Amino acid sequence: MKINTNSILKLVLLLTIFVVSIIFFNRNISDFTFCFEASIIVCFFSGILIFSKDYMNPFIFFFIYSFLGFLDVILVVVGIRKVDFVYNFDIYNKTLFLMILWFISFSIGFFISTKSKIKKKSKEKKQINLNINPNITLFFSIFVVLYVVYKIIKSTSSFGGIMSAFFNEDFKIFYDQNYLSMIMALCGIVPVLYLSKGKKKMAIITLILTFILMSLTKRRTLTLTYSLVPVATYYNYKVRKIRAKDLALVMVPLAAFVIFIGNIRGVSSGTSAESSNAMLNQLASLTRQVEYGKNVPDLVYGMDYSDVEQQGFKYMFNGIVTYIPRALWKNKPMVESSSIVTSLLYPNQENAAGHPVGPYGWSYLLFGYVGVIILGFLNGLIVQKFYRFILDKNNLFYYLVYSYSIVKMLEIFAPEAQFKISFFILCFLIFVFISKLLEKKKKTNAYGGIQ
Repeated sequence: MKINTNSILKLVLLLTIFVVSIIFFNRNISDFTFCFEASIIVCFFSGILIFSKDYMNPFIFFFIYSFLGFLDVILVVVGIRKVDFVYNFDIYNKTLFLMILWFISFSIGFFISTKSKIKKKSKEKKQINLNINPNITLFFSIFVVLYVVYKIIKSTSSFGGIMSAFFNEDFKIFYDQNYLSMIMALCGIVPVLYLSKGKKKMAIITLILTFILMSLTKRRTLTLTYSLVPVATYYNYKVRKIRAKDLALVMVPLAAFVIFIGNIRGVSSGTSAESSNAMLNQLASLTRQVEYGKNVPDLVYGMDYSDVEQQGFKYMFNGIVTYIPRALWKNKPMVESSSIVTSLLYPNQENAAGHPVGPYGWSYLLFGYVGVIILGFLNGLIVQKFYRFILDKNNLFYYLVYSYSIVKMLEIFAPEAQFKISFFILCFLIFVFISKLLEKKKKTNAYGGIQ
């Protein structure tokens, strides 16, 4: 990634314009520190779009993963997004400062060793066979689809049918069943396998069916991440590079989808009654889905002014614990960062929903500012090594690993991220193992027939 002088000057000019504009655009933001920090973050994200030549690189996922959280903080401060309690500027300044520290530390870790070139594959070097038989994933997906349809019909019977249940806020299929949703996510492999065989029509058909099926669960992350990202990743690296205009075309319908699902789940309300701008109201409904504008300032306040203490290594590597059923371990520790944050910040709220705080908030909870810097640097280094390893391998199996892991790789020190990454890789290896068994059996039968 080459950054020339003109590009740097453009970013500096953008920073200056944004600082001046944000001060005069809304008088609610009169704090210069907050304006300056917000401008730095805007330039950081602008730089991702300006300098990216590969629109499926980790920083694009970083942009998608983090930008809504940043906007949520801004909209809370300007009064567009409604929250229970609004802090003074010191708390929000620290919130943005945590983000900046993480972004800078992550970037340094990512770019520190990018001078090394991608290894070119030697034709003589034997490559490990990690092929997945399409029939296996198709059979697996059919089984999963039949089970999901059964669950939907059974669950919707008390709501007056599928459509009535889908638009009912109380309807939640796979509620508190993360394993089932993750198994369902594996159906996203099928369109990729069809695309890899050059069967584009079947890839499109199965992609649409997968998207619709996952949408019925009303889980936005499941639908967007595991129905679209695997196909987009393989298409970008093996068919044709995705361009900026391609991303621009899909962002509006995807944003509309997120808002729509949020509306029918009853979680998108949160716009201030004082706001009359329809576009800003829709934007607030969108950023409301991540809630970083509430959760991260609550965490900062809890640690700086309340009795919430740094957690150190207590929960950092709990991802492996997830594999142990709670039925076998009654006192099993919590394994999701959002639930851990909820238990610390809102101990009196029973059955409260999880409160995600992003990788920067989680690092701050573990080790304070030092944790944000060190864990951010290490996270960037890990992601960079992972990304270059994937590009070096340059085959279907590893692009599947990349597409199913990269989002969670951006928060590798959160236990649920460790579990999901290892779970999907394990599932892929099982598919490969079964594929090899079938291939071996087929060859054996063929040789037997010849004899």
